[in-house]
Amino acid sequence: MDKRFEVTLSEELLAEFGWPESEVSDRVREALVMELVRLGRLSEAQAAKILSLSRWELLEAMGRYQVPAVRLSPEELRQELAKEIRQGA
Repeated sequence: MDKRFEVTLSEELLAEFGWPESEVSDRVREALVMELVRLGRLSEAQAAKILSLSRWELLEAMGRYQVPAVRLSPEELRQELAKEIRQGA
């Protein structure tokens, strides 16, 4: 069941985002979902479904909110790179 909330924003604060007033509700929803993805509380697939976005559209949204599409530790990244180098050699 979806919940509806009312949020009051000053004109000045709204202007800082640069969002058209007609898009504010969707943008706030998108921002909240992106934060949950960033925190690891939602998967990318869940986020795409909630926001009705394709995989590519979701990646674009993640870019806008600076949510990393690849979440590897430095050691995991080293291992993945080493594996790719071995396979390419």
